[in-house]
Amino acid sequence: RSLPDAITANQQKIDKVMSDYELLEDFYYNLSTDDFNAKWTCFAWPAKIDDLIERTNENLTQDEERFSKILSSDQANFEDKMDSLQMTVAVSRDTPTSTRPWR
Repeated sequence: RSLPDAITANQQKIDKVMSDYELLEDFYYNLSTDDFNAKWTCFAWPAKIDDLIERTNENLTQDEERFSKILSSDQANFEDKMDSLQMTVAVSRDTPTSTRPWR
């Protein structure tokens, strides 16, 4: 289960708690510091989580683009090296054994 799904599943509970706090405010009930903090934590965290998910997705997209560029560069370098090695092998095949310096 994903985090947005968990938030959605708990949204009714969050709405109920916020409704209860609004009712208390309608009667000018002074909340304790703990209750006040709990109210605003309950109110703020879904938005904070959504923001964090959005920033994480942006970072992942940037990482994917960067890794794709690195992969393309590495593939080009590998192809160049393979071409060079193929040429070396082709030249060594065409060169008589007696003229090869390593034999």
